[in-house]
Amino acid sequence: MTILVPLVDAAELVEAGEAGRCVRVQWRDGSESLYPFVWMRDNCQCSDCFLDRPTFVRALVLRDLDVDATVLECAPSADGDELHLTWAGGHQSRYAADWLLARSFRPEEQRRRLEEHTLERCHWDASLADHLPCADFQRVLESEPTRLELLVALERYGLVVVKNCGQQRDQVRRLVDTIGYPRTTHYQTIFEVRNKVDPINIAYTTKRLNMHTDLPYYEHQPQVQLLHVRRQHSGGGGRSEFTDAVHVAHQLRRLQPEAFRLLADTPVDWANVTLSQETGRSHHKLHRAPVLHVSPAGRVMGVRFSQAQRDSFFGVPLEAVERWYRAVALFNRMLNLPQFKVSFLPESGDMLVFDNTRLVHGREDYHQPEQAGERCPRGRLHRSG
Repeated sequence: MTILVPLVDAAELVEAGEAGRCVRVQWRDGSESLYPFVWMRDNCQCSDCFLDRPTFVRALVLRDLDVDATVLECAPSADGDELHLTWAGGHQSRYAADWLLARSFRPEEQRRRLEEHTLERCHWDASLADHLPCADFQRVLESEPTRLELLVALERYGLVVVKNCGQQRDQVRRLVDTIGYPRTTHYQTIFEVRNKVDPINIAYTTKRLNMHTDLPYYEHQPQVQLLHVRRQHSGGGGRSEFTDAVHVAHQLRRLQPEAFRLLADTPVDWANVTLSQETGRSHHKLHRAPVLHVSPAGRVMGVRFSQAQRDSFFGVPLEAVERWYRAVALFNRMLNLPQFKVSFLPESGDMLVFDNTRLVHGREDYHQPEQAGERCPRGRLHRSG
């Protein structure tokens, strides 16, 4: 296998239109890259400007960065492994060729970097039910490669079923401590979902849970959630439901671009008023954000969706209200279409690990519900992404 090492063939100083003053680097494969003077000065790799191992941080203080810094001379090293710059004032900078090429402003290089650092999501429909991503609890705890497999599957699919977790109360904590850091909300760090006499949340009943994301009223919505089914209800019903809401959003943009735009651009008031049964303290959470989180590049990054926790306050122009409702109703119908939704009954001892910012989830109502307070709980934990 031949590995091509980037080598600098030549360099010159140029004015590059809107990019301003740049160093043009010509590579030995015939291509070239442009680097603005100010970026080169900001990223000087000398020991005065950059702290190498073990910190890898910029030491140059921003107040000392001259935005108008001027390069007097530029030239490659004799072997082409480095580019050497001399600045007005005498400062010397050296840049390794491979380091420089990896940071090229050329679109193809920037795309390559994104591909290297981002796992491609596998968007899915109802057919995922035939091959749900699974992992074994004990192997995840004991094997670092298995933990990596779980995390890769979680990034790709947004859902992993961890099997053979048993019924012990501390299993959620044991798993999360191996893969990340727990996040505490006003529901505490780990909390139990059980049928309660005086519920503070519809999840603590036997009723159906409509498709939703949890805690949309938090500015930093918890991402990864772990749901441990310590004992499954034996009276029927209670199937878990998941839909890849980001995938459905892509379909919405293709079929109804105006509806997609409304859900991406319209701020929604999310709210939660709760009296904690654990602490007795009351909580009132408020946040404004659209249903769809779309990056400046147009990528759907996440979803906030909960009919129950959308406030009656709606800070939009009057003429936008009905159009938004039509858009969100269409999105809701699509989220619940059988071709997009996975439905299954977790077994006792299963733990569902899922991306709360990508998937919506729900639950069928329970048949022959047990008396309040008797249904065995499900431990749940929020983890920041």
